[in-house]
Amino acid sequence: MLHRKRFSVALAFVILTLAGQRLSAEPKEGYLGVRLAPLARAKGATIGAVLPDTPAAAAGLRAGDVIIAVGDAKITFGHLLIEEISRLPPGLKVELKFVRDGEEKSVVADITRHPDFDADAAKNYPQGDYGGVFSHAGQLNGGLEGGGVTRIVGDKAVINGPFTQTWSGILDFRIKSREEPSFVTITGDVTLAGILYVDIAEITPRLGDQFKIIRGAKSIQSRFGKLLLPKLDEGLQWKIVYDDVANGVDLDGDGKNDVTLVVAADEAKDK
Repeated sequence: MLHRKRFSVALAFVILTLAGQRLSAEPKEGYLGVRLAPLARAKGATIGAVLPDTPAAAAGLRAGDVIIAVGDAKITFGHLLIEEISRLPPGLKVELKFVRDGEEKSVVADITRHPDFDADAAKNYPQGDYGGVFSHAGQLNGGLEGGGVTRIVGDKAVINGPFTQTWSGILDFRIKSREEPSFVTITGDVTLAGILYVDIAEITPRLGDQFKIIRGAKSIQSRFGKLLLPKLDEGLQWKIVYDDVANGVDLDGDGKNDVTLVVAADEAKDK
């Protein structure tokens, strides 16, 4: 029994360490300015809309184009485009290969910095043209495409269906208690792209604290584009862990796809 306990503790430490190494780094905030088409069948990232006054618009990309490569990185499905672009530093010129009307083409896009959202702007950011606001506890029987603010305040919420967050979407959490934390249970696929904004004003996060944000999802696709998280005491840092059961990451051991905020030691302070 003692060996089993030691193995479980060691396994949990390895999973947390690996998850932190893979996923804790905030993106460099490269920005292209497209929205992906939902449920696209093409092999690549199908553009659903090109936002005005963005690198995508300047490069001449159109809705319906299927991006298949960013530089040397192949894009085989939608969220890979989001991840590759978000890793690029603003100011970089990058070649985009895409398919339009069955013909392969390429353009060069000038990557810019993703638009900034400070905490005050996040609270009042206007609802996007995709709509979708679920701002209370309880159940929403159907999927939600969030271009506005999806607010979960001090209680639990259930979305019975998929949740798609666009680049202009904000998932806004108010965690009021360590014993009864807020989270949203989503029974369908989750696609993340916008902002995670968290307020934990009534408690002081401590080393080892874990705050569930999303739980029970069918799958977790992509990652938040930007994190707006409370300031921690010196020597601590936030890590965000995307439990990806299929790839062997399951921090809480529930066998489900979840997103969890973890308060960890600041690695930079230890060096």
